[in-house]
Amino acid sequence: MPEGASTLVSLAEERLKLEREAFELERSRLESARARAEEELRLARSGHPFLVFASVALLALVAFAGGMLCGMSVSENRHQQRRDARLREALSQLSGFAETSSLTNSAPSSHGVKTRVTGAKGDVAVVVIQ
Repeated sequence: MPEGASTLVSLAEERLKLEREAFELERSRLESARARAEEELRLARSGHPFLVFASVALLALVAFAGGMLCGMSVSENRHQQRRDARLREALSQLSGFAETSSLTNSAPSSHGVKTRVTGAKGDVAVVVIQ
């Protein structure tokens, strides 16, 4: 074999050896990058979903409880206003009834007079003792 051919063969072998080393180096870098990406993905998936679920559930619970309390407060306020209006109406009718009754009956009696006062919202039973 001529000297030039052996040099070419040795250069080709050296080139192949360098290419194999470059491929090995590239493969090891890709494997380490893939391992890092898998680790980051595992860390990203591990703790966050539970915390997100817990915070959303807590927020929903607080919003629900706040809505219930607000609704109950509004409802109780409406009922209180209705009770106050019925009481005022009954008292005004009672005071009107007492004035007309005292003017027409000059002689007081010891028995009770039971009347029904009908209001816009319901009936109120009133007992007047003279």
